[in-house]
Amino acid sequence: MNSAFEKAVITGKIPKNPCKDVTIKGVEKKREIKFIESEDISKFLKVAYEYAYIYWIFYKVFIETGIRKGEAAALQWTDIDLKEKTINIDKSLNFKEASRDKEKIFGDGKTYNSKRIIAMSQSLANDLNFHKKFQN
Repeated sequence: MNSAFEKAVITGKIPKNPCKDVTIKGVEKKREIKFIESEDISKFLKVAYEYAYIYWIFYKVFIETGIRKGEAAALQWTDIDLKEKTINIDKSLNFKEASRDKEKIFGDGKTYNSKRIIAMSQSLANDLNFHKKFQN
């Protein structure tokens, strides 16, 4: 609600945000950021590869680029330039819609800034080139 009222103030619809400085009573949950340690990445990728090659390549793209899972799942070969070593991110897979409406399976990214071009390492470009041949 705060964001909606803030937008209304900015657009001049209301003079003041009634949600400003409001506190919600209750127990505040501490969120701990979970991440993988750098030294564990190679072990993780090795296990992913042993489980299934497709998981290995998927996670390797995740780790090297930092893209979101929906963005990774929406990637198509037209988004990947192996010569320039870039990945064009301009859509996301909508996991909720995927099972319901096939027309709405791909959507825009999470935010306006989600559309971007990401550089990739030569190693990832080589792996994706192999993967493209593997798929063909």
